[in-house]
Amino acid sequence: MKTTEKIILLGKELPLGAKKLISKKTGLTEKTVANILKGSPARMDNVLKVVKVAKNIIENFNKEI
Repeated sequence: MKTTEKIILLGKELPLGAKKLISKKTGLTEKTVANILKGSPARMDNVLKVVKVAKNIIENFNKEI
């Protein structure tokens, strides 16, 4: 599985409102976060920030369920 496909799947696992939270935590715009999670090209440091925060949100969300 390609990295882009993994990022898209990660985006689909996020709970509602997560993109806004990722935006606040990373300092990126919501549009940039949404584009990254759709698999659009972006700077590697921004992709890494988004993936790290997204994984953290998913882990915390799954613990609460």
